[in-house]
Amino acid sequence: MQPAPPSAYPGRPSFDCGKARTRGEIAVCQDSGLSALDMNMTTQYRRALAGATPDQQVLLHQTARRFYAYRDRCPARQCIANAYLGRMREIRDIVEGRWRAPR
Repeated sequence: MQPAPPSAYPGRPSFDCGKARTRGEIAVCQDSGLSALDMNMTTQYRRALAGATPDQQVLLHQTARRFYAYRDRCPARQCIANAYLGRMREIRDIVEGRWRAPR
């Protein structure tokens, strides 16, 4: 399922758009589809953290930093959308014990 196209009336992401500074944050704030992906990912992340083991919590935090760095380097909307979709798969894999570090 593809995210919605950009909207003149963007939705609200999980963070304060008034403080958006990176290319990725600004893109998410300007696009309702990306905002929806951000909210979905953040909800999944918070649920995962709440039920995670201490080792999984460390892994979730470490991989989050990598995700945001990658998202903020994305040159286009589709790259950002794909980054969010990949991050949601990654969170699920960490919680389910299937995650493997990239080589």
